[in-house]
Amino acid sequence: PTLANAHRSAVHLTNTSVGRYSENFVVTQDVGAGLVGTKRALSAVVRLLVERRQLASPEAFWSQLEFLVSTTLARLGPAAYQEMRSPFMYEDISPLPTGVKTTAALADTVTRRVGSCFSVLGFDVLLDETGQLFLLEVNSGPSLKIEDVLPLPSRSAAETNLLMMEAKKFRAPQTPAVGYGGRWHRPCRCAELHRPHIHQMSLVDAHVKCQV
Repeated sequence: PTLANAHRSAVHLTNTSVGRYSENFVVTQDVGAGLVGTKRALSAVVRLLVERRQLASPEAFWSQLEFLVSTTLARLGPAAYQEMRSPFMYEDISPLPTGVKTTAALADTVTRRVGSCFSVLGFDVLLDETGQLFLLEVNSGPSLKIEDVLPLPSRSAAETNLLMMEAKKFRAPQTPAVGYGGRWHRPCRCAELHRPHIHQMSLVDAHVKCQV
């Protein structure tokens, strides 16, 4: 990054929530492709880097990643457990769950149930040119959505309004088996994106997150 291009955030950040605003966002059509697409499966990228001899082997990469994650969790675990036991952790919860009268009682209930629940964490890592992994951050609430939200091609206001009207006429019913899939492939103005856009299933997200 330089002072001349620092404003182009979609160039320097790989976060999809930023990159999807770019007109150059490329939807991945093949989850096994490690070179094509703005959002790609990590397994495909690792295979590509091994083929290019930029990584020693897939096993070495995954072993390094496993060590990074397990070491981080080992450090976070005790602190998270202590936080969980504190009534102050639950002061913003309102109303309290049925049958629980105080935050202290809620903290006690949660503590007693440790081991019967789980949390999904998202690890953001950086891979340098030597194949060394670095931890950037841990997300406590990673997105489990399996869709891409893509801006519509630039159109006049009249054309966009016409598209929205047509979409309302032929709105597909919500399909329970698909979840929010009823809104896919039609123009939308929801808060997911600041401009008219469409929702469509992300092959990469479906491939990776459905296994979780």
